[in-house]
Amino acid sequence: MYPHERSFVKKFQGKPVVLLGVNSDGNREALKKVLEKEKITWRSWWDGGGTKGPIASRWQVHGWPTIYIIDAKGIIRVKDDRGEMAGNPVLLERAVTSLLRGTSPEIASNQSATKSDKKLSDAQRAHKKPAEARDAHAETAETKVVGDKEKTEQTAATKFTFAEMLANGGKTEKAKERCREILRTYPATRAAADARELLDKLDK
Repeated sequence: MYPHERSFVKKFQGKPVVLLGVNSDGNREALKKVLEKEKITWRSWWDGGGTKGPIASRWQVHGWPTIYIIDAKGIIRVKDDRGEMAGNPVLLERAVTSLLRGTSPEIASNQSATKSDKKLSDAQRAHKKPAEARDAHAETAETKVVGDKEKTEQTAATKFTFAEMLANGGKTEKAKERCREILRTYPATRAAADARELLDKLDK
């Protein structure tokens, strides 16, 4: 995958695009040698030497590779946990290009249903039984709640990652502001607990 990543960085050089990596390899020293050999010039984090590291857990990563595309506001626009973009870099480049143009990325891996699955014709709706309609409505509502919760967790996690980057870069006050924003806006998320801990550490 490294050759694809190098090509991606070169293609978007000079544009407002940043590639960040998270690595779950077990041996950190061996990983450093690989990064040097493969000429990895972008920032890459070591996630504790396992697939259940703090970054993977916070970002709900269950498959490798998983790719997130995040916009300038810190909003997750695409999550590819099937490895489709990793196996086909053209998809990744197309999604990022769409985002730079201000349009929504069209990634098949992020769509679990076709348009025909999402919409029922008026005739089909008219023939649905009331009980079936109620069940369908309840299932849709439940799915939406789960989806909204996951999206909130991901957004908060994104903002906390930026807060950590600010703190590590010596920009303490900006990191504090980001932490306070997370606590105000996303108080019930896991990132809020992490933000509170980081804020306490920065205040000392």
